[in-house]
Amino acid sequence: MMQRQLPSYDHWVLRPEWVDVPLGTDMTMSVGVVHGCILVSRITGTAGPDDLERYQRIVEAVLAEAVHPDRPYAHVTERSAFKGGAHAARKGLVHYLNAQKNLRVYVNCNTSLLLRLSVNAAKRFYAVPYEVLFRDGMADGIAAACRVLGLAEEKSPVAVPDFLRKPPSSAESPGDSRARSLTARDSRPEWTVGDDEFVMENEILDGDVVHTVVKGFMRVRHVEAVIGMVELLAEKAARPRRPYYILADIRQVSGGSLRGRRQYVEATRRLYRRMPFRMYVF
Repeated sequence: MMQRQLPSYDHWVLRPEWVDVPLGTDMTMSVGVVHGCILVSRITGTAGPDDLERYQRIVEAVLAEAVHPDRPYAHVTERSAFKGGAHAARKGLVHYLNAQKNLRVYVNCNTSLLLRLSVNAAKRFYAVPYEVLFRDGMADGIAAACRVLGLAEEKSPVAVPDFLRKPPSSAESPGDSRARSLTARDSRPEWTVGDDEFVMENEILDGDVVHTVVKGFMRVRHVEAVIGMVELLAEKAARPRRPYYILADIRQVSGGSLRGRRQYVEATRRLYRRMPFRMYVF
């Protein structure tokens, strides 16, 4: 088979065997290195539980060839065509990255708002020794990595190979959450429930995302009203039987009674069985 020919790009280390590498049945990855210390990748598809091992192999092979083993490095990844992955794969990736002693920053580019919120929520549970950033384009992502690595003054913007960028033809349909900015808001006073001790404010974003902002201390007496409102909004967001999401901002929650928390968890499980949501992000 004839090997793929790659155009020449200044400041890059590129190999044909690093392009469109299959990681599993529904996931591929392309990789390159720029400035000798910035690993740049593009991943597409859905990550399965067995894909992480192949991901590790290609990343380590590229680093071994193109980055000095003692040099701090950055990883910039393009995610516009990434559809998510199994919990085991996501957890395994965090543990793998945490073990990379020279990784200084991990930059996610062109991510959906839902993925961004999910990553930020995960940072509450996993202490990571490197910076995690989000940028809207690969050029901005590489520039951010340069700044973290102290290269901003000496490195000018570079051309990014096509196979490491979001292709112009990859614009998604209006109903695809990966291409949406979630700017349409439906917020009504009657959707706020609670009292002086506990308040939950609610809105619907883009018609299918239930967004709640919770403040205070939740007790058993609050649970019925809270669950009733979540169910009401879920029914609106799920029409007509479309996938919907729940985003819960709990940064201002001071706590909750054990019985109240248990009742809320059980009610959420009942809601999922009746009207399954695609994702619940705290």
